[in-house]
Amino acid sequence: MVWHRISQQVSVMLRAVICLLLFLGMVPVSVRADDQTTYSFGEPAKAAEATRTVTILALPDMRFDPDSLTIKHGEVITFVVTNKDKVLHELDIGDKPALRQHQKMMLQMSGAQHGDSATSVMVRPGETKSLTWRFNKTPDSPIELACLVAGHYQAGMKIEVDWAE
Repeated sequence: MVWHRISQQVSVMLRAVICLLLFLGMVPVSVRADDQTTYSFGEPAKAAEATRTVTILALPDMRFDPDSLTIKHGEVITFVVTNKDKVLHELDIGDKPALRQHQKMMLQMSGAQHGDSATSVMVRPGETKSLTWRFNKTPDSPIELACLVAGHYQAGMKIEVDWAE
């Protein structure tokens, strides 16, 4: 009985580690010699460099406002995210294949959370955070902004991005 419980716990932990390693391998396009991750759709930027600010509301009905956005090549955008809901939300920017893979991982690891990163911010109820991104590369595949908290992406909590040259 004890061995069975330990085996189940190890199995869950092993799956979580494998999913995390898969995710880490999917998001970066390459790693430079100085160990800074690069992305196919741009790079992190400082808020002072922003050419535009976009206010995003995370709403109680599992959606973002706005639900679509046009981004021009070369823009530096600060996304200011306010959580108007009573549950935790996330704003994550990435290409669709990587975000879909990440949301599947988050579903398998129900209840898992991670902190802010270069491409995401976790926003607690009533909290406001910002993320600034330089869109200086033409993405290989469509990009979107999404909440990857388990079940939220499936509920439609994403922002469709139109790319303008």
